[in-house]
Amino acid sequence: MKKRLISILLILCMMLSILPTAVLAAPSGNGNYYDSDVTWLGTTAEYQKTLKAMFDSGLRKVAVGDKYGLVDIYGNWAVEPIYDEIAAHYWRWNSQMGRKYYPTGDFEYESTETIFVDGYVQAIRNGKMGLLDTTGKEVIPCNYDAVGLPSEGVCRISKKVNGKTYLGYWNLELGKEIVAPDKYLIPEDYEYLGSAEGNYLEVFDMEDIDEGRNPVFFDFIKGYAMVPTGKVVKVTQENQFEVHNRDASLFYVQIIDKNGKEVLPQAYPFNITPSIGRPYPQAGPYLVYDELSTKRLRMIADAGGYDVIYYSHLESGIVGQKGVLVPAQYHGGIWGASVLGWYPPGAQIKLIPELSLALTYNCGYDGFRESAARLGVINFNNKVIIPLNNEFLSYDSENKVFNTNMGNFIYKTDGTKIPGTESRALYNIGDYGYVILGDADDDGKITSIKGIISVRTGKTYTHENLKGNGATDVSAKDTLWVKKDNKWGLVKVDGSIILPFEYDEIDYSAWVDKKNPYAIVKKDGKVGLVDISGQLLLPCSYRSIQWANEGYMNIQDDATGKYGIYNFNIKKITTPCVMSGWINTNLGFSSDGHGSIYGTMHINVGNSLNALFDMDTGKQVTGAYLVMKPLGRGLFYNTNNDYLGPDGKTVFNSAEDSSTYTLVVKDGKVGSINASRLKIGGKLPTTAYVKPVLDKKTPKYFLVANPDKVLYKQGESFDITGLIAHYQDEDGVRSVVDNSKLKFYISNKAVTQGEALTGSGIKSVDVQYNGKTVADFNINIAAVSDSDILQDGDYYMQILGKYVYPVPGGGILWLELSDKKPDKPFTVMLINYNKERGPMYSIEYEGRSIGQPSSQNGDQLRSAAITHAWRINKYSNFCTIRDYGNQKLLVNASGAKSDNGTKVTVWKYTGSAPEHGKVKFIKAN
Repeated sequence: MKKRLISILLILCMMLSILPTAVLAAPSGNGNYYDSDVTWLGTTAEYQKTLKAMFDSGLRKVAVGDKYGLVDIYGNWAVEPIYDEIAAHYWRWNSQMGRKYYPTGDFEYESTETIFVDGYVQAIRNGKMGLLDTTGKEVIPCNYDAVGLPSEGVCRISKKVNGKTYLGYWNLELGKEIVAPDKYLIPEDYEYLGSAEGNYLEVFDMEDIDEGRNPVFFDFIKGYAMVPTGKVVKVTQENQFEVHNRDASLFYVQIIDKNGKEVLPQAYPFNITPSIGRPYPQAGPYLVYDELSTKRLRMIADAGGYDVIYYSHLESGIVGQKGVLVPAQYHGGIWGASVLGWYPPGAQIKLIPELSLALTYNCGYDGFRESAARLGVINFNNKVIIPLNNEFLSYDSENKVFNTNMGNFIYKTDGTKIPGTESRALYNIGDYGYVILGDADDDGKITSIKGIISVRTGKTYTHENLKGNGATDVSAKDTLWVKKDNKWGLVKVDGSIILPFEYDEIDYSAWVDKKNPYAIVKKDGKVGLVDISGQLLLPCSYRSIQWANEGYMNIQDDATGKYGIYNFNIKKITTPCVMSGWINTNLGFSSDGHGSIYGTMHINVGNSLNALFDMDTGKQVTGAYLVMKPLGRGLFYNTNNDYLGPDGKTVFNSAEDSSTYTLVVKDGKVGSINASRLKIGGKLPTTAYVKPVLDKKTPKYFLVANPDKVLYKQGESFDITGLIAHYQDEDGVRSVVDNSKLKFYISNKAVTQGEALTGSGIKSVDVQYNGKTVADFNINIAAVSDSDILQDGDYYMQILGKYVYPVPGGGILWLELSDKKPDKPFTVMLINYNKERGPMYSIEYEGRSIGQPSSQNGDQLRSAAITHAWRINKYSNFCTIRDYGNQKLLVNASGAKSDNGTKVTVWKYTGSAPEHGKVKFIKAN
């Protein structure tokens, strides 16, 4: 029996030995991957910030081969890798960087993974585009040439048929096309209006721009969308001079509702030709239409001396569901300039459908002056609601009033005036509906306050505590700062005091910020932080407080001068004042991406070393590297091209492509895995996986910075001040080498700090540590004495007894002769020495190099963007200055004159210098 059992076991072993290796080696996993394919990195507690930063809506975009998909933290494919591209195409506005198109173009990195925009992203499969939601569902099938992001729940879709682009619409709530892309033809040359990103809308006022994504042409706006019919008529607005003719393309368009039904009785034309500031012609079921008028426009003689006449021009009106509501009759006169060109700008009608009102320009026809166009408000029955005589007029949709020029009333939507508002200090209305009565300077700073008016209620507040010689806007909590007797206090609009009048200065630039309102206040020479309810978040005990990225504010202790972090998001100091410099220094978008990611910042830790710093814990969370910078998709990268998350932990090493790798979570552990090793199409990989091998780095020394002094005169002391050397270990982490442990050799002879240098010429300095050469640098020992050369320092210069004087002009300093001594001396520095060509100097004034624009006779000396090289020869009673590259060119007083205003130039002189080429250097005290 025992022998039989052994035989069975042997047979079983033989059978197992012939099974495929992959099956035998397959370890346990969660069903989505093999555990052996994962590089386990740590725990979820160690990667909390990283997981949040890398997975947008719980998903991460990864590539498998040349295809893309979306995967969650457990290795499940929400979207399998079948797409040619997954990227959001859209226009966005950011007040710091202007309007940008994503995903192409030159844009700043996002601090975290940003796949979705408002919950959706475009995807391309087999060359056709569709739309995905955050669950990975293809909510619009990939059947179209372009799909726009949703506007009011409806997406633009387009298809190209026989070289023509047709526009349609998909209603996400209904889950179907409401307009097939086969009816509305986008005219030739305007096909870009049917692209995924479309074309951004011009706006009438900057205040109409919201942060974030902008709607585009043909989007749904207030329940309706404008659509093209394919008909275009081109017209010319004719001027008496052909050069001022203005062509216009009239698009014939319809308006549809969210069922795809046309609402206008017919198509109407509007001028699509770009015009600065022109508002979008459609809002709700209403449209601004344009017609060519042959009424003559004549503007009385401009600066060029002739009348400007247009024999034809466009006029605008309004149409709605019942047809023409306001006949085309409004226009904006003539704008421009004789040099740049004149043009008729149109009426620039801005529709306000919820009020059945429109804001429009209006102008006469004959004999008007430049800038004669005026603004007013009409209703959809063409009745004037606000007189058409305002130089400035805008609609404040939040406060539901019309704002006008200074000295004029603010109007309610029924056209009635709000009493007292003509006496406001500023033309603008505060974000929360209040205007300050009083006066302001040209910079918009309120210099006196006499009361407050609420434009929402019309109520006037004139409490004694609301009177003073300064004020801020009113906050969301109905509070404002008022200055009395040169002290600031915080009061409510009803006059009640929240904080007493005891603060010397306030920085209220963020007082009405919608997300993070606050004021920095100063008392007794120290600053604190106050919120809009009057709570003193930080007492007045700090030297400085500075707003920075993501609400992490830099604070500086007054006693020590050290820096820390106050987290405005949680109203707590998260990093005590123990750091030597500003921590969160990247405000908003920066050249190397967002400054901080989930509260982690890349900081300089001194001596050309950088690391990651967690502002929530106040701790450095990585070793030091030469390079540490933020990257897109929630990661940082270091010198080794390793990718690190905001927790400070490595996510992907340099051998792993961050676009093809993802993180997976299992049993509280976090690991990295190549996305190709995840289960695709219900199957796990059948081949064994060979993980990329990360080569360990050979420990090495680096000379990061040469000493400050590399040019010596014979006999000067050797000086290594400024020299920075790093030691890099096998993981790429660097540390600063103690310079006292380094030894230095010139021509195999040891040289020490402070030792006098002999010899001359270019010498190589060998840097050794523990008997091994780790680096080298060059120094130049000049065989000259102090009597031969001009010493470094600050000097005034004279020629023919007159001072060389810098005269500003066009942003440049021009050198002339003057009786007047310059406000500051010139700085002269010896920067190099060549035995044959002599000493090389730089000359600067207030940090700006002095040079010459070219090598032509008569070139006047001027400030320059780069350092210019001069040769200065020293004689017993004077010096000469020659261009180092062309030493025949001598600095001199032009024309051998000494009058004030004589130019200091260069001219070719060989041999002895003439008197007007002799320069006297006077040492500044």
